[in-house]
Amino acid sequence: NMKVFRFFTQHQTQLQVMPREVQEALHGWSGNLYYADAPAEVKEEVWRQFALSLEPLVQAGKLGTLLFQFPKWFIVRRSSFDHLRGIRERLPGLPIAVEFRHESWFGERHRASTLAFEREMQFCNVIVDEPQDVPGSIPAVWETTLPELALFRLHGRNAATWNMKGLQSAS
Repeated sequence: NMKVFRFFTQHQTQLQVMPREVQEALHGWSGNLYYADAPAEVKEEVWRQFALSLEPLVQAGKLGTLLFQFPKWFIVRRSSFDHLRGIRERLPGLPIAVEFRHESWFGERHRASTLAFEREMQFCNVIVDEPQDVPGSIPAVWETTLPELALFRLHGRNAATWNMKGLQSAS
């Protein structure tokens, strides 16, 4: 199993952790790089290199699940669904688990449609264990969306440190 590169989950990404070719193409770029702001050719190159890196695992039958853990600002909206569809298009047939970190995905209004979308895209719903009733937490939704796979992540339950910045962990 592998947690995918932060760039693909729309987290801020420092230029120095990008592939050398991308760093050269973005010479003069300042600050963090976000997926939405990256030129199309940069996105294509990073996806190309990622797919190449998976090939040995795929060929050896050793690739488990690709975990896409999205940030708190990845909320229910059309562009988020488009991004998720794009991931499936780029990685057809590969096992993908999706962990949402914003409560909009599993609030009463969107829970059923989120789970239906995960089933349609053949994404594994990631069940999270974390503090409840604190800002920035999401409920543990004990429902599988792929019959052959379930993924449960233990994030800790320390509500007092859950939203503190700069900690190694909240537990």
